[in-house]
Amino acid sequence: MDYLRTLQNLNSRVQAFWQDWQREESALQALDEIAFSENGNDILQRHLPDISLELIGTPADGTLVFTAHGVRGFFPALYALGENAPAHWRKRIELFRQAIKNQDIGKFAIGMADFHLAVDDISARLHVEREMPVLELAFHCAIPADMADQARNMAIIMLDHVLGEWNAAIRLGWVDFAGQADADFFPFAELPKRLAALWEELGRNGDYPPPEEWTYATAESGDVDGYDKLLFIRNQSANQLVGRADMCWQIVMHCDMGDEAVMEQAYALQDALEAEAIVHQQGIPTLVVTNFTQEVRSVYVMTADPQGLLKKAQALAERFAAIHAQCECGYEPDWSHYRF
Repeated sequence: MDYLRTLQNLNSRVQAFWQDWQREESALQALDEIAFSENGNDILQRHLPDISLELIGTPADGTLVFTAHGVRGFFPALYALGENAPAHWRKRIELFRQAIKNQDIGKFAIGMADFHLAVDDISARLHVEREMPVLELAFHCAIPADMADQARNMAIIMLDHVLGEWNAAIRLGWVDFAGQADADFFPFAELPKRLAALWEELGRNGDYPPPEEWTYATAESGDVDGYDKLLFIRNQSANQLVGRADMCWQIVMHCDMGDEAVMEQAYALQDALEAEAIVHQQGIPTLVVTNFTQEVRSVYVMTADPQGLLKKAQALAERFAAIHAQCECGYEPDWSHYRF
């Protein structure tokens, strides 16, 4: 099944959920908060078993929060829930669990069995690897030996609440635990502002860069030790969009390399795909990889409109069938192909 059909299937399941919800909404409104959440999740998980619903406020006028519990592979379902929500619906919805308000972070704690962990029990440190922030956490409270794994799991859960689900899942390269906090660790409660500042230092402001101002960088990997000989050409200006919540679908167009006539077709294919990608700033070219060993050229773009651009890319692949053009699409919110 190609990715277009995957998205279409997802939209069909989401639409079926909203139809069921609207049929049962009046009965849900009469329930208390706990029963509302339980029954609402029963309806949701008939269609989307990996997504959960949380209620903020009352059933009558509260906010519905849809969460994938930080599992990025399920994030496309959250987008589909927002895009297919009933028109003129009065209830407010949020996609992704939101961060606790700054003034409340220091009060946040969770407990499992007889063990409790608070934000003030944790210190943090940030550094950058492969162009992404990496987080280290350290406990400065007594952790029973039989609760060490549990404490680490609780700290990861707390990240969703301290940073928000999107930031915790996408704007951190990975999370590690240190045995003890060194001098450059800071209070866990400061993590949101520290991560925001580091993200800004990395140049990721979310603004679409004007195409006439794009800059490029090249890199090579040699044909040694069994590795292919590759040439990378990266759109440096696209870095501004890394981590933007809408610009997270990757489309790749592969084609043959060859003589001058073949390369003219390859360049024309690239130009056509990139021209389609940038319409209304819905996408941006990110990387071109030339594999001299395999004689394949691959053009990468990121887009906020996967269904629309994928249809156009498939049409281009048919048009350039003579150079064996093939396209593929996937969800890549962390832009891992782009970061060296």
